[in-house]
Amino acid sequence: MSSWRRSSGRWATLYLFDACRNVLWPAGVAGAAGEDARRAVGGDDDGVVRAVFLEEAETTVAGGDRYRPLGDHGVLHTVSGDDGAPERGEASDERTRALGDRLAESARNALDRVDRETTLRERDASHRAQAERTAKLERRLSLVRRVTRALVDADSVAEIEREVTEALSASSWLSFAWVGRADSDGVEPRGWAGQGSDYLEAVSLSTDAATASRAAR
Repeated sequence: MSSWRRSSGRWATLYLFDACRNVLWPAGVAGAAGEDARRAVGGDDDGVVRAVFLEEAETTVAGGDRYRPLGDHGVLHTVSGDDGAPERGEASDERTRALGDRLAESARNALDRVDRETTLRERDASHRAQAERTAKLERRLSLVRRVTRALVDADSVAEIEREVTEALSASSWLSFAWVGRADSDGVEPRGWAGQGSDYLEAVSLSTDAATASRAAR
């Protein structure tokens, strides 16, 4: 990582790992941070932030920079005091370190909780989608079984035409179904069921114009 352009005082930068881009990006910056604290750390970066994240090893460097790993989530970088000015005293430094440690622990716990909740939501959404697909497939199979049963049990062509159209129109996908027989003049409706019988009166069933005629051919 390039050298920091320091400002007096304290600052903190929370880097979160973006697996899609393979970078640690500054999700939050507080205090008088320099520009380097606001840039993403790429996969080819050999600096402290990347090393702390990969090795999960807390690191402190001269000047008060402290890098704390947050597991798979990222790294918390904090800087305290004025470049390590001795007048702060050991007690003040210790309190600052303890505060940073608690902050890092709280951040990691919060990020763990967000991950768990996200995983649960995604799992629930996946289960709902699977349940919907299963229900849709079962409705289709039920329709196929009903049509197949009608074909097997029917004793005449007229009965087949009636039972099949009734089964199709009773499904949740279709409101009207009809069956016709093609001849030289077009298509003659033989059986229908459902809401929409006026459809047969509204469309042309002649040989040249009818979509049903083209399908029959």
